[in-house]
Amino acid sequence: MDIAALVANTGGTLGLAIFAIWMLNKVWRDRLEKQEQVTEEMRGLRSETQSCLVASTEAIAANTEVLRANTEAMNANRDISRQLLEVLLAHKGG
Repeated sequence: MDIAALVANTGGTLGLAIFAIWMLNKVWRDRLEKQEQVTEEMRGLRSETQSCLVASTEAIAANTEVLRANTEAMNANRDISRQLLEVLLAHKGG
């Protein structure tokens, strides 16, 4: 039996009460369905965010390694430059 027939057969206040309960139930089911959709979307976004965080962390680690290597190279160049300067100064003074 559908809701219209149930309301029509009971009539009056009872019919309105049945209709109101049916509508309330429908509204709550619709809200629950929407919330489940939102929850699924949030899970997907959370997964994407987690993937981006992992990729960013890996990129930062790689960049840190490159910066470390560059720093070592610059320090080596500085040491060579000092040695050359000392040789030039010793040669000029000698």
